[in-house]
Amino acid sequence: AADRNLDDFYEPGAVVARGAYGSVAKRKHIQSQTYRAVKRICWPPVWTNKKAKADHQMLVEMELAVMINLHHPFVLGVREWFVDPLGGVFLAMDWCDKGSLYDWVQLHVCSLTTKEERSNKLELLRQFSKHACEALSYMHHMCVLHRDLKPDNILLTGTEQRLTAKLVDFGLTVLQGSQLRPEDFEKGTLEYMAPEVYAGDYLNFTEGCDVWAMGIIFVNLMTAVLHGKMLHPFLENRYRRGGASIIQWHLRRTYMNQEEWDASIMDGADDHVVELVNEILQYSERPPASALCASSWMTGMDVKVNPMTRSALANFQSFWELSEDEQRLLALVAKNINEDDERVQSLINCFRSLDVDHSGTLSRDQLLQGFESAGTPISGEDLDKLLANSSEESVKNGTIDFTLWLSSTLGRAALKADDHADATFHALNLHHEAELDSALFTGGEKEPAVVNKEAFRRRVKRLASRRCSVKRDRFPIILKEASAECEESRAVDIFTYPQERVQRKISGLRSF
Repeated sequence: AADRNLDDFYEPGAVVARGAYGSVAKRKHIQSQTYRAVKRICWPPVWTNKKAKADHQMLVEMELAVMINLHHPFVLGVREWFVDPLGGVFLAMDWCDKGSLYDWVQLHVCSLTTKEERSNKLELLRQFSKHACEALSYMHHMCVLHRDLKPDNILLTGTEQRLTAKLVDFGLTVLQGSQLRPEDFEKGTLEYMAPEVYAGDYLNFTEGCDVWAMGIIFVNLMTAVLHGKMLHPFLENRYRRGGASIIQWHLRRTYMNQEEWDASIMDGADDHVVELVNEILQYSERPPASALCASSWMTGMDVKVNPMTRSALANFQSFWELSEDEQRLLALVAKNINEDDERVQSLINCFRSLDVDHSGTLSRDQLLQGFESAGTPISGEDLDKLLANSSEESVKNGTIDFTLWLSSTLGRAALKADDHADATFHALNLHHEAELDSALFTGGEKEPAVVNKEAFRRRVKRLASRRCSVKRDRFPIILKEASAECEESRAVDIFTYPQERVQRKISGLRSF
């Protein structure tokens, strides 16, 4: 990414948000003509000492590694990144056109004059809360702590009929069990920090800190409905107007004295949410994020989820019999597919319905349950035989993540859809040129792994231009032909799996 200039691939755009480490701008991706959020992380000033520069680099690398490795429908991932020796690091992400949860609540809830009008938004607020909790539960399952949960870091996207919340801003994330220093505890947003953060309790900095922040968010949302403003359970507005030093002083004193939260601001709220907040805002033990998803307040409040359909079941069973190349093609499509598509939404809802423990992955038992719910039960032995065809050890042990779920249930027909092919083209086209080098499809100058690989190479060259490149308008044809040809040729390395490229680019980073 260091040899590419951001301005060559993105039109200039206005800055929409600023933070301690940089800014976010809305810019149009020239090739796909879609808007994306481009986050700029500035380099530290030249006079910064060596240790501070190393800390800054570690934060950037951790944020990039987290965004690349987390795959969940409610976590916003990174599309690509650029390194500018002068400007900083730029991360390009999907544009969430409905803004942050904070802005949405201010515009669509707090601006309403009567409580009855605001109450009409309660279902949506509960839906957003569950989306955020499912994403958080998945992160904790992956041993990742967010450390900066707040309404500003929950973005909304989708249509008015189907809004989705996504967690963003992973600049302060750490792996659970990481050794933190005193200065690490001072980073974050004061109003959402847990008591143990104020106390500097290194041993108790766990996932409970994120759960505490989620409890504060619940109170924010409910008081927006009840009072028309987002209130804090431990902090009166007069203190909030006093600035950071007053907020820090008041909350530190409150938490050190272990004072109870002001439950009176929740008078008139659903008893289930009050009970849930009571469980969260404890100074000792708190429920895990997965328990929040299964709480009485959220159960049954979200959109209806679908059981596994027969077509998804058939695709899943046939996926493991496809060639490795076809599986990689489907993985590329799954990573870059439009989630607003009705069929994709159905698969996402099915994934959520099977993920009963809210881990963000599907276990062997959950898959068996999905088969049974579709009316086509399969034995555990037959399922093990299917999964044994995978090269990934986690899959052989019966664990499937969200991306692999989409890959295995989309079906080969997804390879023949032009919009899917177009999205995959953009993912492969790292330099945003008008053409792709045919080496991407043929494994370059490597010796063919099987006899029929040369036949496949000739097929690609025949469809490509004289320069042995693949034009954008021909790319859907290439995918269709490759889909049919792969099964016969069993050619390997047609595409390099994007995550493998990423791992090479960030070699040396900690892998989850």
